[in-house]
Amino acid sequence: MSVGWADGNPVLWSVLEQIVGLALSVGGGLLRWNSQPLVILIEEKMSGQTSSDQMKVAMQGLLEWLAPFALGIFISGIIIIVLCIIGLFGAICNSRLILVIYLILHGLLVIAEIIVVIIYATQPTLMLEPAKGLLWQTAINYVSENSTDKDSVMMNVMMLSLNCCGVDNGTDFDNAPNFQRQRTYNGITITLRYPVPCCKFDSSSQPQGGCPVTFTNANSNIAYGCWRAVTSNVDNYGHILLYISIAVIALQVILEIAAIVVICTEK
Repeated sequence: MSVGWADGNPVLWSVLEQIVGLALSVGGGLLRWNSQPLVILIEEKMSGQTSSDQMKVAMQGLLEWLAPFALGIFISGIIIIVLCIIGLFGAICNSRLILVIYLILHGLLVIAEIIVVIIYATQPTLMLEPAKGLLWQTAINYVSENSTDKDSVMMNVMMLSLNCCGVDNGTDFDNAPNFQRQRTYNGITITLRYPVPCCKFDSSSQPQGGCPVTFTNANSNIAYGCWRAVTSNVDNYGHILLYISIAVIALQVILEIAAIVVICTEK
């Protein structure tokens, strides 16, 4: 066994990196194939404004949105675990060839991660643009607050949970051809300018201040688009994710240096 690798801290670093890889693969797998954690998280904010069936439909759609991102996290975690196993195997077997292979593959992974981190740190919205396109399509396909189609349910859940309206604002629904605007509300027939979930609601889930008969900035969220709400939430947690990514990269660089030391000191 190589003393430079196995008898010092690098083994600890390698174990820590494997734990990180396991966490990424489990987290990505749950996000990709299990909606229950998301359901619990969002249900806490919904205050009974949507049924369990609507929540299931919304989560199914949300998971479809997040599928590429979640799958990327899952695969990254698996790659990290496999590379760590290769590195440890090379050290235990005292194999210069295996360590060189580990060093090259691990180095390529680190470079790719650094590029992603730089892109996110300098242009965070760039990585979210595909999601905005999906959100636009959802708004365009909107029907009503009572509709059971996936787009309507997802839009309703998003607007209610994030207290927002449309993508950029409520006027986005001017371009929704299937939006059912005629309503009978409190015995009178009204023509909706915006969906009912754009209203602000009180603690008993009732629209406030005459909404939806009349929409204003005071009694509704028509001026606050859901894209702004989404990016705001991403910013809140994105910095934490960025710091974690930097820490993981630093850990990987330590392992790269350890592998180089072993290779260079190999008799």
